[in-house]
Amino acid sequence: MGREVAWALMLSCVVQFAGTAVGQCGAIDRNSAEAVSQEVNRVFNEALDKMEHTLPSGTKAITWIPPDESVRQQIGCLGVLAVPATSELLRNTNRSFGHVLAIRMLGWIGGPEIVPPLAVVLSNPGDSVMLKIEALQSLVAAPPEKALPTVQQVLRTEKNRHVLEKAASVAAELEAPARD
Repeated sequence: MGREVAWALMLSCVVQFAGTAVGQCGAIDRNSAEAVSQEVNRVFNEALDKMEHTLPSGTKAITWIPPDESVRQQIGCLGVLAVPATSELLRNTNRSFGHVLAIRMLGWIGGPEIVPPLAVVLSNPGDSVMLKIEALQSLVAAPPEKALPTVQQVLRTEKNRHVLEKAASVAAELEAPARD
């Protein structure tokens, strides 16, 4: 009898959590580019704000803290209309870890629309190895037929060994016959 109660309680929590995640996105008019843009900016800034801490000395410290699953779900729920706002953040943020977060957000959105802004990161010789590796990882969320040409371009032009290794790994993943 205790086992049945535990299962019922667990199922109730899962259903309640799922409803909460859908409700969060449901409050945003996903047909309105302006509403989606405002939500992308809110989520982006809140996630980055959580990474900032003031030390006892009064110095501000910023530590990368991966956003929790609710942030990933919210951005993914916003869908393709979130790509322009996220791309704008990627181009213009000056916040610590802002570029990393924007690149990851594009991966959470997924789809063919994420390829052009990620391709810009990958083609920019001034972008860091870390950003290029993040961009390659996010490309996995795009359809292989759209992402693979960008990854192959990286394999032809990139000089950094770490970026090349990641590009080869992503290419193999995109070329795999059955992707999950």
